Amino acid sequence: MRIFKKAHKLKALLMAAIALLFLCTTTQALPVKPITNTSVNPDYVRALFTADKFLYAWKTRNVQEGIPLVSPALKKKMSEDELTIYISGTSSPSHAAFEINSGKKLSNNRYAFDVKLYEYLYSATPESQSWKCPQSSRIVLIKTGVDSPKFRVGNWLVDALPATCELQLN
Repeated sequence: MRIFKKAHKLKALLMAAIALLFLCTTTQALPVKPITNTSVNPDYVRALFTADKFLYAWKTRNVQEGIPLVSPALKKKMSEDELTIYISGTSSPSHAAFEINSGKKLSNNRYAFDVKLYEYLYSATPESQSWKCPQSSRIVLIKTGVDSPKFRVGNWLVDALPATCELQLN
């Protein structure tokens, strides 16, 4: 009798798993919101690539990878120490993740992408943390070095940094 109950439960569990798998494979994802006011072209893709590469350096706190992606104009506005602190951050809160949304062409050689940066405070419980992320944070990229033989298609660099997320304890 006990073996029969176990087999019955196992069969019911297997049927539920198959039904769940069927639902997951037949459910359609919501359509992605199309990019507005910007056509995707090689410059857009290269600017997005640089934004992603810089923000990955921020997330991994890799100053050596991040600083070379900063424009000379931004390096004049911020000292190297300020840029180093921005990229490397602190041990807690620590850079946790970033989101990049659709970009917008600002001029022939400038793109801006909406960005959110997230940080995590290791000394607090997850329940005691809340996020106050900037609503209009963005990263701006500028195309430079168009005539450089090294960068025949132009070199995209970060010209304005996104605001970091404000972590608050409850």
